[in-house]
Amino acid sequence: MPWLVRTTTSSPMGSPRSSVGPFSPMQDRSPMSISYILPLMDGATGSVPLTHEHSIWPLLKTDAMHCMRAVSQIFAAFATSLSRRRGQMSWKEHREIFLYLVLSLLELQFLLTAVPMWLLMPGFFVLPLLLIECSLIWSLIQIVNSEDRSFVCRWNGADEEEKEEGWEHYTWAFVGGMEWSEDHLRKKILPRLTELFNHDMHTFLPYRLGFPVDMLSRFLQRTLQVPTPTSTAVYNHVRANCVKLRSKQMNILVHNTGALDMAWVMSRLCADLPPGQQLGKFNVYTFGSAMPEMTLPLGSHNGHEGHNCNCEDFPEYPIVSHYAFEDDPFARVGVFLGVRQRMEGRVVGAVYGLQSQGSRHRRRPKSWFSSGGRFTMDDYLDALFPDGNPRAGALGEVCKIERDVSEMRELSALAKAVREVSRKGKRLSWTALGALAGNHSHCRNDRNEMAGIVSLEETRRTGKSLEGILGYENNLLAAFVRGDYRLHLDEQKGFQAGCDECD
Repeated sequence: MPWLVRTTTSSPMGSPRSSVGPFSPMQDRSPMSISYILPLMDGATGSVPLTHEHSIWPLLKTDAMHCMRAVSQIFAAFATSLSRRRGQMSWKEHREIFLYLVLSLLELQFLLTAVPMWLLMPGFFVLPLLLIECSLIWSLIQIVNSEDRSFVCRWNGADEEEKEEGWEHYTWAFVGGMEWSEDHLRKKILPRLTELFNHDMHTFLPYRLGFPVDMLSRFLQRTLQVPTPTSTAVYNHVRANCVKLRSKQMNILVHNTGALDMAWVMSRLCADLPPGQQLGKFNVYTFGSAMPEMTLPLGSHNGHEGHNCNCEDFPEYPIVSHYAFEDDPFARVGVFLGVRQRMEGRVVGAVYGLQSQGSRHRRRPKSWFSSGGRFTMDDYLDALFPDGNPRAGALGEVCKIERDVSEMRELSALAKAVREVSRKGKRLSWTALGALAGNHSHCRNDRNEMAGIVSLEETRRTGKSLEGILGYENNLLAAFVRGDYRLHLDEQKGFQAGCDECD
């Protein structure tokens, strides 16, 4: 198999860079490993979003258990991120963190004491105190969110002579999530993204309402999927781009809780726009997605989701890719929960799992402040594109194909499509023939049933054929990287080239 024989180079020219440039390499970077879960094809259209199949209260009760266990992990992750960057933060970042902490403490105190004070103390004394505290909380929220929530971060190198052919055919957007510092995001992360992809970045940031209110609103949004100012702004922006006759191909980067807004946007766009030249004009890349479900129409007609059709010009639906650390607390209750535990739901797109090779055998940290997982955009950029090089990070490693998870997802969808009778007391069979054995229909060649089997076999075949593939091969996000470390065409489609040679 010729594609398994690799030659590693530190740069496209075969020699390492001598200067750091606009990117900061990851400090104390341990070797990373990467796993790959194939996108759900579901030719039988058996998977159903859980929010459409169950009522709200059982879903809220089940989801509350996962979110409550994740709160302590999120606290530890924030503390770890701050401890790693102590001594490197500016006074404005210190001020921002202090105000957000004060706001969170005031909200927590209000939530815990408002009802007892109202019941135990005179109303003429409690009501002014509560009004003063509410006005103080509202004032802090206005101060924390004083800057624009929607803006454009310009690429400094956007000169006419530096723009390559086809530069005007693409546009980029970033949907923010929970970060330890918004000022750091505006001044460091967004310019880093513009330099990485050589494009302006349309940015949409959520309102920061204090940690208790933020966590409560995100918890309700996961199940209720209510629109927010961020989601409506993203929807209007993406829809305006899709309906234009000469619109650009849009790439949308989404960070942790921003996936909650993006999931709402995708579901509304699928109901609003036709597939093909309009709905296929944007792609989504999430980092530590906190949403356990992300839906697009699937089925035997949508070969694009399995990346096996020649529809690069006008795909039917957006291509979705998820990148997540195994120790990211947001991803644990988000995309990993959806693909590894809630297999009866629907999470579209491929999943890249990132993990330090020594993390499984790492000793228990002595301090709680060093026990949190990685979740910031800095962590993801350092792991995927250290110094702007997709070959040097986790994407330069050989992917471990999680064939068992990929096949189990297809089997679960197939079993639901043929109405496998787990409710009748029969054992659920995890084979394609066993899934069909309990079906009393005499039409064994039914289109949906056979399409589900075809999807399962296609997933098995694709999983076997992808053994030995590197993370940046057949990776659209890595193909968009510009600069000294941009990928060559044979590297972008190295696996397909190897298959052609083998044939």
